[in-house]
Amino acid sequence: MAQGQGLTDAKSGLDERVGLLTTGAAKTIGSAAGLTVSVPLAIVDGRVRESIGAQVGAVGGGLNDTIGSVGGVVTGR
Repeated sequence: MAQGQGLTDAKSGLDERVGLLTTGAAKTIGSAAGLTVSVPLAIVDGRVRESIGAQVGAVGGGLNDTIGSVGGVVTGR
């Protein structure tokens, strides 16, 4: 630690960036799977219909975060 990265250093290693990328991708895939199951149910259940917009937003936000993470892995940010 005397010559390496300190505990409070904000720089992250490639392994941490790849880990965040895969975690974000898994979350996005999970959100998309939930949306896929919810859409047919929305036909018969009004409460599910009301939540579809939020689910679509979650998938879109997850995609945006995952795409941003890809750039971070490549550029090292």
